[in-house]
Amino acid sequence: MFHELRILDFSCNDFMGNLPTSLFQHFRTMRKIDPSKKAPSDDEVRYYQNSIAVVTKGIELEVVRILFLYTTIDLSNNKFEGHVPSIIVDLIALRVLNLSHNGLQGEIPAQFASLTFLAFLNLSYNHLEGCIPQGPQFHTFENNSYEGNDGLRGFPLSEGCGNDGHDSVSEETYAGSVLDEESNSEFLNDFWKGTLMGENLSSTMTFGCSNQKVFGQRMLLRRGTIPSQIGSLVKFQIIRIFDNYLNGSIAEEIGYLRSLTKLSLGWNFLNGSIPPSLGKLTNLTLLNLYENQLSGSVLEEIGYLRSLTELDLSTNFLNEIGKLANLVEAYLEKKTINRSHPSNELFGPIPAEIGKMRSLQNLSLFSNNISDPIPKTIGDLTKVKLLDLYATQLSSPIPSELGKLKNLNGLELSNNQLTG
Repeated sequence: MFHELRILDFSCNDFMGNLPTSLFQHFRTMRKIDPSKKAPSDDEVRYYQNSIAVVTKGIELEVVRILFLYTTIDLSNNKFEGHVPSIIVDLIALRVLNLSHNGLQGEIPAQFASLTFLAFLNLSYNHLEGCIPQGPQFHTFENNSYEGNDGLRGFPLSEGCGNDGHDSVSEETYAGSVLDEESNSEFLNDFWKGTLMGENLSSTMTFGCSNQKVFGQRMLLRRGTIPSQIGSLVKFQIIRIFDNYLNGSIAEEIGYLRSLTKLSLGWNFLNGSIPPSLGKLTNLTLLNLYENQLSGSVLEEIGYLRSLTELDLSTNFLNEIGKLANLVEAYLEKKTINRSHPSNELFGPIPAEIGKMRSLQNLSLFSNNISDPIPKTIGDLTKVKLLDLYATQLSSPIPSELGKLKNLNGLELSNNQLTG
């Protein structure tokens, strides 16, 4: 049973009782490491090597090139009790273990120090006690791996055990434990894309590859702010953190993520203005900040994003459009959703520069306070397929230039006072 299982995720459920030892007994894939296997064979099953599609609330996400050796156990946010099963020690290929937010008791098995491939550990918010196992790999885990366990002590916590011995671990030993990952070229070459996503995320694993070393860390992203440390994820190409009750402003440090191609922070409670640092994300193709509480203007810096093709800023407090030359899709709508969210109040005329958005295919300014006139340059949007100006307070004549839009198959001008 489950002999080939590589990823086990039962998180955020209501499972209860002791963690069954039998659950882990048959995980053969997690029990062995074959250092000679640098690439999968042609006859090997490749469920996780190329891509998977994840659908959440009707939104389909594609996660590309998940590492085929990647092994994960996530049983967080349940009601498990009893001791941490010592049989987990036999899963020597385990890279991620998350047992946080349960009712586990007793000590962390000392043998856990032998899990040298473990890159991420989260045992926080249980009832664990005793000494934290010591070893080179465990010295890479931070305090937040153990927080919420008042009985725990030992490095990296402030209360020591008296025999931690972490100061005696040589720099060479520590470097060796991390640099061992470098010899696994498949790990470094395949894990080039990180994804943060989830509904009401309580904890998210993030990985960044920097200076040819692999690190794992935990970020709390529920009912909190985007931490400034997000700027350290310089190799990330996709970040999606939607519907997580995030508040506060968008961290300026996001501007350091020059490899980012898609950024989605929609359906949160982010406020303040759009940070100018986003203008540094020159590889960004998609920017999704819909359903927040952002205010001010759509900065001119967004117009510097020459690769940006899709922008969704609908349902915020935004009030001015900047220069957005290369967009294929632009959604700046004022919408009514069953959440306590504000709406955009874009006002003033549609800028004549809109005609420079030659790649634009979909434009929606639904239910804003747009003033007359509709610019004649809108006829230069020869690729546009959808133009939605519903309920935008327009009252001028409909420009004849709309007749140039040969690819137009969706035009919404109702609930205005247009003439002609």
